[in-house]
Amino acid sequence: MFSNLEQITVERTYSDEDEPKKLPQISIPYFRSRLNSSRRYSKFRCAGNDNHLRSWQQRVCVFNNICYNVNNQHFEYYRYPQIQPKPVFFDAAKRMLTEFSPNGDGKGFVLYSISRTPRWLFTWAPFMIDTAVPTENVTRLSNLHTLWKVSTNDYNIGHMIWEDFFMIYYAMERMQEFDDSIVIMHADKIPSHPLFKKLQKEILSALTPRPIVEQKTYLSSFKTRYVCFNRFIIGGSILLYQPRNTVIHHRDVESLLFNWRTMIIHHFKLDPKYIPTKHRITISNKTDSAWTRVARRNIANLNDIVKFVKQTYPTIEVNVVVWKKLSFREQVDIMLKTTIFITPSGGVSMMAPFLPIGAHIITPDFLSDRDMPGFKKGESVALEGNFWAYWPHVHKDYYQIFSRKEQVWDFANAAYSRDEASVIMNTTRLGMLIDKALEDMSP
Repeated sequence: MFSNLEQITVERTYSDEDEPKKLPQISIPYFRSRLNSSRRYSKFRCAGNDNHLRSWQQRVCVFNNICYNVNNQHFEYYRYPQIQPKPVFFDAAKRMLTEFSPNGDGKGFVLYSISRTPRWLFTWAPFMIDTAVPTENVTRLSNLHTLWKVSTNDYNIGHMIWEDFFMIYYAMERMQEFDDSIVIMHADKIPSHPLFKKLQKEILSALTPRPIVEQKTYLSSFKTRYVCFNRFIIGGSILLYQPRNTVIHHRDVESLLFNWRTMIIHHFKLDPKYIPTKHRITISNKTDSAWTRVARRNIANLNDIVKFVKQTYPTIEVNVVVWKKLSFREQVDIMLKTTIFITPSGGVSMMAPFLPIGAHIITPDFLSDRDMPGFKKGESVALEGNFWAYWPHVHKDYYQIFSRKEQVWDFANAAYSRDEASVIMNTTRLGMLIDKALEDMSP
């Protein structure tokens, strides 16, 4: 199953040209009389609030010289033997902490998945061991490893590409720890969902050529009691779609998201700086949904809209695309050549970050039928409004909903306009938004 395991234990070598960015660390011996300098001990460093243990949702950490105890099935952190343990972390309420896990159960220090509820189940902490790193019955791994779990709340390309997969890239960038062959250990059984398998093959491979491995199966395959990591990175959970008053806004994430976009485009051997020299309007034809067999949150009068756009702008190429029929390389290539993207909200709109700089997306709101975080009943709400705030290279033109008459329910007994209603677009208002976009893109 793991035919390339032997490669994982080999130290990577770099030339001056490809030396990975890595922050130098102080390493000065002092307690020579008390410690055996030949023994190794664990170290760690984190980004995020380090004086508030419960801030595990925003924390990301790098651990050096920690091990997984295969017999006990937990991770271990090895500190210098001490009569009185020194603090490893701090908390405003609990003061100095000598353990990573507040309850001693291997949880509660850092979050390894964007799974929304209950989030505590997806937290992690190593157990503290008052001795040096084991030297017998050990396998040492030199490649950067991470523990991670895809969110199974919604197999949606937006959440998977821009939150689940981006989380790993985001963690490496924040901590300045890089490895183009990072080993991603999935915390439980790897999903068999077709969309996940497709995205893993086509998108996640931009981060590493190595396939995802199941944590316990992978670590037990070495046939040693301990599997030790030179570098282990974990955390970086980032929720980009939640209303801003319900989560902490991830400041300065725009440049990292754009870099992740660039990495994916390069991975497909396309030009991330490509700028079209002629207009192209791309319209999404949403044929189904991950939640239901029929399309939902759609453009109800799609045929009328396509006819209107083609007749009104006869000199502009118009493409109607069923995205699921295409590879992701083909989808990205279409986006790079698109200047105006007309699409329903939801997963089909999540290719828009691959639009060229200065392009426009026209996407319909929904009419809120109830009060919700950040909005009141009767307001016109952008489903991914919080997400679009992180993409300044794309102009967002929101097709707003003025009344209930502009929406139709997607199926019998539907009752939630956010998820279960499609939009009847008014061609006059749509034409105004297209004209606005064409004006904006004029010299």
